[in-house]
Amino acid sequence: MLDMEMEGYGNEITTITLDDKPLANATIPATLTGRHKVRILLVGKAPRRPQ
Repeated sequence: MLDMEMEGYGNEITTITLDDKPLANATIPATLTGRHKVRILLVGKAPRRPQ
């Protein structure tokens, strides 16, 4: 089971962790089993509007 938590808002990821450890390339291994926690922290920037 994978618990996911997101904090902040915006269009860019500041940090992403798996079980409180940095997640390389923001990729969750396909071989992952058991219970784990993913945490995503977003930077507070709104997407740019087209001009």
